[in-house]
Order: sequence, then structure tokens, then C-alpha cells
Amino acid sequence: MTVPLHVPCWIESDGVEVWLVAGPGRGRIPDLVEAERVASASARLGAVLAANADADDPERVGQLMSSGYRRVFSMVELERDTAPLATVSAPGSIVAVTDNDADAMHQLTTVVWAGRPFFAMPTLESYRSWVRNADPRLMLLAWHDAALIGYVAVKEDPTRVEVVDIQVHPHHQRRGVATALLAQVVQEARHRCSPRVWLETEGDDPVGARRFYEQLGFRLAAEHLRFRKPADTTADPAAGLPVLAERGAG
Repeated sequence: MTVPLHVPCWIESDGVEVWLVAGPGRGRIPDLVEAERVASASARLGAVLAANADADDPERVGQLMSSGYRRVFSMVELERDTAPLATVSAPGSIVAVTDNDADAMHQLTTVVWAGRPFFAMPTLESYRSWVRNADPRLMLLAWHDAALIGYVAVKEDPTRVEVVDIQVHPHHQRRGVATALLAQVVQEARHRCSPRVWLETEGDDPVGARRFYEQLGFRLAAEHLRFRKPADTTADPAAGLPVLAERGAG
């Protein structure tokens, strides 16, 4: 029996409906055409199809380009060793997260990402759940004058400490806040005998984050390309194709 394709779908903060027809993977995508048809049968006007490919995978990149996709942005993996970062003077204080901090963290992220493309803002409840289940030693907040101005969250695996999120309020950027937060992350990684600190950021560097990390000693480990093209909303949903979508999966 053929298993119907599952095509995740989400709405980004700018209102664009996105259908992910090809997630992470390498090599040719065998069911690309069928996934496109499944998505297009349910897509609303203005929706886009999305697909992922590694920068060093010419077979998949070539398939997507020849199928009408265009590269819209990339994500890069950066890593460094746990040599100490230089001490910097930053406003405020850095403390461990508490259960009461989720709302402020959500609000900060909303401000930081306002107006940015290719982003779906997580819900407030997802932040509250995230904080409730966090190890306070791995989620640090920067406060100044009773206001949250930045935070960093990391997770650990046997080979590295991963920075899963770092945000700094626009009014406090380039004042040492992110450096101070990352210095504590590097110190914690060293205490845990982890050999590497790893993070992911936008490869095209629209806000200067990649350049900032590279100045702190992070180096490129991999690049992942993001492709998109308009969905064919004229697809006939009565053509016998399964329509399966998970909205809000971003």
C-alpha cells in the first residue's frame, strides 16, 4: 500500500503560506513532483513551495534549479573551540532563567524579528513550555534597569554545546551583550569538557550576525540552502491526490 505524502505547512510572520516539499537530505529528491502536486492542491493564493539542499550537493541543487526554484537565503553552521572569549564590559547583569521569564523572552524575540522575512514567530505558550523544561545553567538572561535586553539558550550533546537561540534587543546591540552571553556559554562548555561550541545563523548575513560570530572565532562548518517557488494554486484537488498538511509546523 502506498503511504500518502505528508507535506508540512506553516504561515510565516509576514503572512506567507509555506509548504515544505523537500526537507533536509542529500541527493536527488525522488518524489518532488508528487509533493508539489499535493501541496498545490491545498495551497492558497500566494503560497510558496520550499525545499532545502546542502551547498555541497550539486545533484539536489541542480534538480531544484531546473524545477523552477530559486535560492532565497541560506543557513550556515559555525563552530569554534572552547578557548575563553575576551572579557567585555556590558550593561546590566547576566542571570539564569526562571519560570517567570518566558513572557519577557517572547516579547524580546517579537521585537528583534519584527519585519524580518522567512520567520514564523513561536507562540507564547511554546516559550512557556520551553522555559519550564529548561536547565537554568543552559539558559541565561541579560537584564538592564529591570528590562530584559538579551538571552542565550543552549543544549548539550556528547560532541558539542549548541547555541539554539540568542537574542539582543535592537537598542542594546553592539554594546557587548551578545559577547558577554557567549563568553559564559563558552565557559560552561569548557566546564562540561565539551570540545566545541556550535550555532546556526543566516549565511547572507542581513544583520551582521555571521560577521560578529566570525570575529569571535567561529568558523564555517556547513551551509544549507533554502529554495522557493510559487505554488501552483490551479492544481485540481479532485485529481485523486491525497492532501495532507500540518499547519503551524514551522
